[in-house]
Amino acid sequence: PIKFSIDMTAPACEIKFNSNNENGFYNSPRIGEIVVYEHNFDPLKIRAEKTMDSDMLPEIKGWESHGDVHKAKLEFRNEGEFSFIISGFDNVGNAFKGVEIDKFIIDLINPEMVVSGVMDSVAYNGDIFPEIYVTDKYLDFDSCKVSLLNESNDKKDMVFIKEVAEDGYKIKYANIPKSREYDGIYTLSALISDKAGNTVTKTVKFSINRFGSTYYLRNPLFKN
Repeated sequence: PIKFSIDMTAPACEIKFNSNNENGFYNSPRIGEIVVYEHNFDPLKIRAEKTMDSDMLPEIKGWESHGDVHKAKLEFRNEGEFSFIISGFDNVGNAFKGVEIDKFIIDLINPEMVVSGVMDSVAYNGDIFPEIYVTDKYLDFDSCKVSLLNESNDKKDMVFIKEVAEDGYKIKYANIPKSREYDGIYTLSALISDKAGNTVTKTVKFSINRFGSTYYLRNPLFKN
């Protein structure tokens, strides 16, 4: 007798990721596990194809089979913007509906920040124009925190303006007013974030003494 089988059932396929962020940005490698459910399985007939605006995809690696369940890895360890479709068919030509993955971005680089106009532990008696220049391809300014506090004047926060610059922003403060009440110790603080959650921080402490010297203790032994 001749044994044969009739297979008219298309494979089923899904892909599971180790992380899923709502905004599609990731600051660490994203690992996908492809799972195919099929009796007449051939790994050479499963492929991942990038869409037109995607960077190059990694290779599908490490197929393991347990009965009719077959698994492999698709590891996104490098920076890039990715979108793709998993497609394929079984040994008798039954194709499964492609599994489409929407665009996501791997961003492993922290934003860059340069502070100018003031330096740490320096006293000033003239014009002062603090400025922060931040750059990042995926900068998320809404989550950034910037402040310039006068510690000698009820911690009054100074107002800044934001200007669009290449791949980022310039944060500019006007000249601190030449008035006795504005003398004192200042702390300029910045926490800059991108959409993937990469952050960089910087703090600059300086003083203004246009109307007399100002002092602060780094590690006071006691407070009055």
